[in-house]
Amino acid sequence: MLDELAGRANSGIAIDIPNGIGFCLYITRECLDAVRELSDDFYRGYLEDVDFCLRAAEAGFRNVCIPSVFVGHEGSRSFLGEKRSLVMRNLRVLEHRYRRYATDCAAFLLADPLRDCRAVLELKLLTNQQVAAGPTVILCGSSAGRAIAVRRCRQLAAEGQHGLVVQIRSEGQRQLAAMFDPDGGAPQSIALDVATPEGREALLRFLADLGIRSLEIAEPNRIPGACLAQLTQHFAYDLLITDTALAMRTAFGSGVHPDWTSLVAGARRVTAIGDDGTEFTEAVLGLQVVRLSDPSAPPTLYPAVSGPARLGLLVLHANAAEFRFIRALSDQLADADEDVEIIVLGSTLDDLKLMQRTNVIVTGDIAVDDVATLIEGHGITKLVLDIGEPAFGHPLVDALLATGLPIAATEWSPTPPGRGRSTDLKLQAGFDTDATIAAVSDWAVEDVLLQPDRRSGRHRRQVGARLP
Repeated sequence: MLDELAGRANSGIAIDIPNGIGFCLYITRECLDAVRELSDDFYRGYLEDVDFCLRAAEAGFRNVCIPSVFVGHEGSRSFLGEKRSLVMRNLRVLEHRYRRYATDCAAFLLADPLRDCRAVLELKLLTNQQVAAGPTVILCGSSAGRAIAVRRCRQLAAEGQHGLVVQIRSEGQRQLAAMFDPDGGAPQSIALDVATPEGREALLRFLADLGIRSLEIAEPNRIPGACLAQLTQHFAYDLLITDTALAMRTAFGSGVHPDWTSLVAGARRVTAIGDDGTEFTEAVLGLQVVRLSDPSAPPTLYPAVSGPARLGLLVLHANAAEFRFIRALSDQLADADEDVEIIVLGSTLDDLKLMQRTNVIVTGDIAVDDVATLIEGHGITKLVLDIGEPAFGHPLVDALLATGLPIAATEWSPTPPGRGRSTDLKLQAGFDTDATIAAVSDWAVEDVLLQPDRRSGRHRRQVGARLP
């Protein structure tokens, strides 16, 4: 069926590519006469086909992909476990012969000239699928929102439903609605420019043709207004609370900002993943909320480590606010003449600039599966999970909570007496960055009870208190 759909979707198209692949390579007689046999310089297994294609290009022939043909292939059957060693061995031969090959391949992958052909084929495939119920579509507008949306799709899968993600991302003047299936199925390549009326209409048609079961909107502040208005007019929707953007202020009882009251009023329901998002929605927004939850993972306890604190600080947005927070916290800890080290968990606006500081390490992008290795490898003793821009339901937040280490995070509802851990720092909602930095700094270096109302100077501005 895929070959038939490809023939209808991409008839008469040829796209230039760096090289072909041997298992489905069509070679003209003229090309074979010019290039002749495969090279004997390679060991068995791999990359002789690439060498042949590159020699053909040197002889003036084109390497092209014909996207109207689909050839199925199950990889790694010939050499099984030997594949990696054989590829690496022959890759050294290839790279020695063609010094620009790696650069050319990287440029090709970045340009991705086959994307449009894949997208058209995916559209054909999706419209020809026979399914009992359409998918739930989660709409988001950032990399952090994407991770939460993927988690939501996993929840839906556990309930026997199918979820797709539509992420809005900016590329110059374009606002692309990129659609993908977290399980790796179609779609993966469809991206529509919703900054244009034509792109918005195409998105509406696509979702209507899918017969979507439900639309869940996360991060509405990151969705272009015209696109959001059209979607909410055409589809019933839920609101998935993933951040504080809908609030008038991040303080108890502040309510929904007037810009978002009509959006909230039109929603079938308001949902949140986990405790923090639920508490924020109830205590700050003043809304009834449906809590979406996963089975709780048992905590992984780490032994106490002696010596100065090693502070793991989670970053999810790679923005200027996070960068300034880390820099200011680093300065304050250095001024205090303490040996506390900050391990930044994630990527920032400028990793190299921060790593020039003697008390900062930046890990770069991390995944849930990296958490245990990072905690043990860096000897992290405390965690800062929220520096003013929380991501409710983010899988990394829950993975770090499951470590059982002391945490600093915003408290969205008062903890009753006798509950909560004395080792945690509960940051009060609505306080400024300087006060948060002061509280985190003291928490990182002190083991005494913080009493912000009884102290002078900068301590009077602290917003954290160890709870009994």
